[in-house]
Amino acid sequence: MVTSAIVFLGQKQIHRNGQSKKYGFTLIEALVFLFIFSVITTSFYKSWALATQAIIDSKKKAGAVALANEMMESIRNMSYDKIGIKEGDVPGKIEAERIVFRSGTEYRILTDAIAVDDDFDGIFPSDPNPIDYKKIKVTAFWGIDGARSASLVSTFTPPGIEDVFTGGILKLKIIDNEGNPIPQVWVRIKNNAINPVLDAFERTGLTGEIWLYQSDPSQETYEITVAPDGKNEGNYFQVMTHARSALFDPEDIHGSVIGGVINSKTIRTDKMSSIELYAKDPQGNPVANIVFDLSGGKNKGYDASISKEVYYFEKNDLKMDSNGAIELEGMSFGSYFFTFKDDPSSFRFLWLEPSVNTADKFDLLPDTSMNVTAVFADKRIASILVKVVDEDGSPIENSQVEISDGGQGNFSADTNRYGYAYFPSSGTLADASHTVTARKDGAEESAVVEAGNNLSEITIQL
Repeated sequence: MVTSAIVFLGQKQIHRNGQSKKYGFTLIEALVFLFIFSVITTSFYKSWALATQAIIDSKKKAGAVALANEMMESIRNMSYDKIGIKEGDVPGKIEAERIVFRSGTEYRILTDAIAVDDDFDGIFPSDPNPIDYKKIKVTAFWGIDGARSASLVSTFTPPGIEDVFTGGILKLKIIDNEGNPIPQVWVRIKNNAINPVLDAFERTGLTGEIWLYQSDPSQETYEITVAPDGKNEGNYFQVMTHARSALFDPEDIHGSVIGGVINSKTIRTDKMSSIELYAKDPQGNPVANIVFDLSGGKNKGYDASISKEVYYFEKNDLKMDSNGAIELEGMSFGSYFFTFKDDPSSFRFLWLEPSVNTADKFDLLPDTSMNVTAVFADKRIASILVKVVDEDGSPIENSQVEISDGGQGNFSADTNRYGYAYFPSSGTLADASHTVTARKDGAEESAVVEAGNNLSEITIQL
């Protein structure tokens, strides 16, 4: 027998004939009703939320447009010569960035200025005035990470009839060691040869440029200093231009301005670095009180009186401390050259680690702290310095060198990039005859060295 059951939701009613009827909904009907109701409610809520968000966005956009209008109106009330960005490519009195709170919303206001040389009346220098008008753009950002924005653009023309421009334009561009523009770095421009005398501090814009309009014509008299004293927040190395002379040809010459043209000048600098210089022997032991000269960094130019390049860093008679170390700070990027100045009867300078091209040269990158080790051999202890060269006298790297006998067994080492191998790796050698053998790519040569109480040197050709 099969029994079926149906659940009714409702009330039971009794009729006159004694029969009863049930009225209401089944469970399935109720579930269907709830599903339809939830779909309708969810759709209504989404529509309501979107409409509410659209109203909020519309109010925020209206606020952004109002702020941009306020900013533009304040600019319209400024005199033409003050319309520009503080420390910008077009200099003036306007802040490049402002943060404003309005009706609970944070707005970021950015203002940009462009000097326009309109081709309607010709382009400078055919048009004697290089700035026909200025174009100002005000943008208000809001939302997460400033994702929403509203902008206004307006042009501003100088009052009256266009003046005749009699000077030139000095365009300065400041770049780093890799040629990238450096924004927001201070530059000092001086010129005592013009009237009135010029002594101004300007800051580069986002493109690393400074434009000096209506500059007086003058030949190599604009003295330019990048990152001057007291205005070097970015820790940039100070670079100065220099006057040309019969004996000195500088890399950075004083600037010149020729009337009626754009005079461009590019100067390279970068952040300062530091050097920690150590003196050690080939066994890794510190060598104290070494005296040396060090020159290098950014090149100043060529000095004909001494027939050599001149660098910003030129120091003589520097001295390592008792631990064989010295620290040098505020150093510019570039190549440095190490010269041993101490008593050559006590130590022999071998090489720098790391070094570039030659054993006495290393390169310093910007914004780094570099460790450099100068390796010295003590001439007063029993040791052997082997150099392996080819038939042209060039050093051979990674050739295997072995010494034997002397009552101490065999020692082996590979030559470094300068062809050197030093023995022993620790302690001293016995006062005896040692056979030295060098091998590389199937070639082999041997020689006998008498190791006494001092450093012995031998060169083997493969």
